[in-house]
Amino acid sequence: MGGARTFSNCWGADPLEYLGGFRSLKYHLDARFHSSLAVGGLVAWSTVQLDQTKSNSDVVEASLTFTFPEIDWAILQSAYGWAALQYQAWARGRLVINAALPQTIVFYTDNVLEFWVDDQPYFGGDFYAYRRAPLVVQLDPGSHKVDLRLIRDVRIMGGVGEPNVQIRLEIRRSSGGLVIATPKPLLPDMIGSRLASRLASVALRNEDREWIDVWTIESTDWEDSFIVAMLEDAPLRLAPGQSRPLAFHLSVSSLRTRQLSLKITYNVRGSRIPHASLNVSHLFSPITIGTPHKITLLHPGGIVSYAILRPPPRTADCEVPHNETIPLSKDSEPSLVYNQQMPRHNTSLPIFLNLHGAGLEADSHQVRHSLDRVSDLCAWVVFPTGVTVWSGDDWHTWGFADVEAAIESISDWTKGVVWEGPLADKNRWLVSGHSNGGQGTWFAISHRPDKIIAAAPISGYSSIQAYVPYSLWIEADPRLMSIIQTSLNNYRHELLVDNFANVPMMQQHGSNDNNVPAFHSRRLSQLISQNGWFSEYIELLGKGHWFNGVMTTTQLRWFYRKALNSKSAKPELPQRFSIIVANPADMGSRGGLVIDQLISPDQLGKIEVEQDFFEITWNLKTFNVLRFHFSTLDFKNSLPRSIKIDSFKFVLPEMMSGRGHWFTRTENGSWQISYN
Repeated sequence: MGGARTFSNCWGADPLEYLGGFRSLKYHLDARFHSSLAVGGLVAWSTVQLDQTKSNSDVVEASLTFTFPEIDWAILQSAYGWAALQYQAWARGRLVINAALPQTIVFYTDNVLEFWVDDQPYFGGDFYAYRRAPLVVQLDPGSHKVDLRLIRDVRIMGGVGEPNVQIRLEIRRSSGGLVIATPKPLLPDMIGSRLASRLASVALRNEDREWIDVWTIESTDWEDSFIVAMLEDAPLRLAPGQSRPLAFHLSVSSLRTRQLSLKITYNVRGSRIPHASLNVSHLFSPITIGTPHKITLLHPGGIVSYAILRPPPRTADCEVPHNETIPLSKDSEPSLVYNQQMPRHNTSLPIFLNLHGAGLEADSHQVRHSLDRVSDLCAWVVFPTGVTVWSGDDWHTWGFADVEAAIESISDWTKGVVWEGPLADKNRWLVSGHSNGGQGTWFAISHRPDKIIAAAPISGYSSIQAYVPYSLWIEADPRLMSIIQTSLNNYRHELLVDNFANVPMMQQHGSNDNNVPAFHSRRLSQLISQNGWFSEYIELLGKGHWFNGVMTTTQLRWFYRKALNSKSAKPELPQRFSIIVANPADMGSRGGLVIDQLISPDQLGKIEVEQDFFEITWNLKTFNVLRFHFSTLDFKNSLPRSIKIDSFKFVLPEMMSGRGHWFTRTENGSWQISYN
């Protein structure tokens, strides 16, 4: 049953709850239900045949495609755009357990939002098909009702063609105990005879009905090539049905074999067997240090994540380009002259962040080798994961925390592999990204402006609100909707364009892009221009969303080299600049200014700055700012000797950087220096 309107990325508000929920409805061909999407305003039950099945005594698989041809999608899309292609639907089936005794099953629900088994809710289907944490449940012999809640989302399923919903179900009989939850452990690559990093993890799942305590993980290599130890104190506890990663330290003692063999020791509470074990193995294939390779790192959330790292080559030329004319011919090469050899080891080179698009693994060939045509860049190239292939909430929040953790891990890498080349300047970033990564590039520019030396958003959308409009959201009190919209201001890059000023930018977009329309890049280019700054916008005629070489077109190669070989450590601040903030907790510094607190959290905060270069004074005008401070951690330019805040003048104390001094607005509107 389908045809109900839905939220975009904010799933809730099931219209069938008005009728007691889908679980309370009985199947009947003559039953009709109101819907604003269907012709005649009514929808009915229909039946769906399995696309393909696989069945044996231990595993059952089924793929299903749901279509609703009775709905005129074309006319709805002509009026409401992609928003019309997002809807909710429900499906019901039966699961039969052909056994004499109750069976423990593992239930995978790829691309399902929510499901019920025998009227028992299990909110949180595997909508993104990560397949990391399936349901583990015991069912009695016989027939069981299964209700599936489906969501069609344009970001995952696309806005081209028929708006179908495709799901995959898999049910596997479990033998209980502790199992490996993913096909492979998360391990670093091996460079020669050294590991690229010393963190690893293996995903475990408790398929027993009792708690499981994991006590040790150790190497069973008789040659003692590897040293292994749990990252946290034992035991690692797993509740019945829980999936959880086991993080551990991994290092090479004396490499006599590249075969890593691990034994995990655990016990099931209440079991007569005091300890049991589980084995994992992996064969390392060494690679050379200059190729993109996997490094593991500790995410602030406590999990082990990874990134792909490419260190700067030893033979790169790093002179400032003499020709500053952008080559616009698709066949032309930039006529640049480079003379200076790679700086010595005590020189730091910038970070080149490349943010992948939605649904891509950072370890995929497409991402890992997307910058091979510019293998001579004077930079540390980092391909973060964002924790998941969906970039950890669109490179926001914990996804962006993963980006910064990847950058911080470079110093550990240099020590681990005994690197003798140039170090990494962790406060100078060239940022680029494609599609969702292009949107992540806008987030980086707007939220860490003092770190950015240049940026290249490629085929990226401006914000999720603009990508799939919210025009068909279920109606609500405007005051409630204002709270929702305000909470999203932190990701509405169109409102944060003030933070872009003086950042060199090159935008690139295909004119025939039907995945992320070029409107998004055109719009931000327009807003940047209206804000008094300049962004080089390249629109590739006839090109779509992705094509081979999209990250290394002639223009982009020129831009990368120009940005990385600039004699200036960072772009100079203009005489007049601003910092605008939606959420101070998620915002870095701009011109050394850090806004700590807003007067009203439901409005944007802003500080406008005008520099007096002769007096070395800054005149500040604040809007909705309660507290701010100066920081030189990400800001290399000199701070002013004095500042005037809304006509209140202060001489800056020495050592003003850091959080020892705050400027605070008092109740009467004046400003004072605070030390707590």
